[in-house]
Amino acid sequence: MAKTAISAGAGAGYGAPCGRFGSDFRNAAASSSATLRILVEGASLMAISPRTALQNVFRACGAEIYATRNRVPRCPRSSMSLASSQQEGPPLAPAMKTQIRIGIGGWTYEPWRGSFYPDGLAQKRELEYASRKLTSIEINGTYYGSQKPASFAKWHDETPEDFIFALKGPRFATNRRVLAEAGPSIERFFNSGVMELQDKLGPVNWQFLASKKFDPADFEAFLKLLPRRIDGRSLRHAVEVRHDSFKTPDFVMLARQYGVAIVTAADSDYPQIADATAPFVY
Repeated sequence: MAKTAISAGAGAGYGAPCGRFGSDFRNAAASSSATLRILVEGASLMAISPRTALQNVFRACGAEIYATRNRVPRCPRSSMSLASSQQEGPPLAPAMKTQIRIGIGGWTYEPWRGSFYPDGLAQKRELEYASRKLTSIEINGTYYGSQKPASFAKWHDETPEDFIFALKGPRFATNRRVLAEAGPSIERFFNSGVMELQDKLGPVNWQFLASKKFDPADFEAFLKLLPRRIDGRSLRHAVEVRHDSFKTPDFVMLARQYGVAIVTAADSDYPQIADATAPFVY
């Protein structure tokens, strides 16, 4: 079975998020290292329990069902909720219909050819095919280096109208001693062509090394560098932290203050912080 990165949240109206794919996807995922990604948009995360929604999602997708609690999913091995809804911070989005998007990290998996991808399908059409079986895909290549604007435009055009891409932020912004100095790297990233995804641009995941410790002042300086809007388009940000020093209410309150989601990844031994800090969960 594929590793499962839980990225889901609360809300009603979750429908049948796995309806685009069935046993062919599950069988292919079981034969590779693909990681399941779940994005929940447009929810009042503090108000509605996701338990029933998540269990239906995981059963439908053939994923392992982790124990969930009242606000966001948690892995019973090491998850923890560090801050309550009474703590300071801006209110989250008002209750509305929630959309649960299910996808994977990347789409180029050789073991999937002939199982998930039909025999004879050209490799250059794999995104086109996968995007019609899934509802979201995380682009991992942006973590390692810049992509061409023409590539982002091509990915936009190859995918359905209601499709969403998540992006990894560049490692040059997060793998540094002083995060407050990441401004030029962040600016270059958003000027590299990512806005060519237009309405299909979803959350940007800023992933930190396991050795990166929580420094409140420096981390807040980094969050201040993350743009909220570019060319009139709202941006969403998530942070994937991997050091135990982040397991503190100070970090949760800081993320909530800036409306940045804390990634819940249940496929590793990294800290599991199960607090909702933004109007979406990833």
